Amino acid sequence: DTYLGELIVFEDSTTIGSPSAWNWNFGDGEIENGPVVSHVYSAPGLYEVTLQVVTENGCMDTVVESIEVAELFQLPNVLTPNNDGINDQLEVYSSFADRIEIDIYNRWGHTVWAGSGSKLLFYGRTREGIELSSGTYYYRMLASYLNSVQREYTGHIEVIR
Repeated sequence: DTYLGELIVFEDSTTIGSPSAWNWNFGDGEIENGPVVSHVYSAPGLYEVTLQVVTENGCMDTVVESIEVAELFQLPNVLTPNNDGINDQLEVYSSFADRIEIDIYNRWGHTVWAGSGSKLLFYGRTREGIELSSGTYYYRMLASYLNSVQREYTGHIEVIR
């Protein structure tokens, strides 16, 4: 299994005979030839990868394996902005979303920070740059995709100082 945008290397591990041809079908309409090939999937889903091997004598064998390609969505929920180089900022990104919009709220429902783009960094400060106190904050995030689909995510972020 893999994530969108990751290069996957497929390698034939035939142990019997002398293969002379390798035909790979990645299940997404793309094909490749050779004992070692690579591929990047452009959409999440479950794909059947087929390898057909032909030996010098014309004998054929086929193997089919399923591979799940998932969207890599990163949104950590703990932030420790103390300048030690560990968890000082919250990085939000997706391997598939074209645009991400996020609003972070305090416990009274007031927006303390908002951002939009393809990769966002939150440093535990308000929009005006004021440090947020330790505590639990809530987010609402909207991920937009090239196919006009939008997904909403909600959750919490713990700021520890």
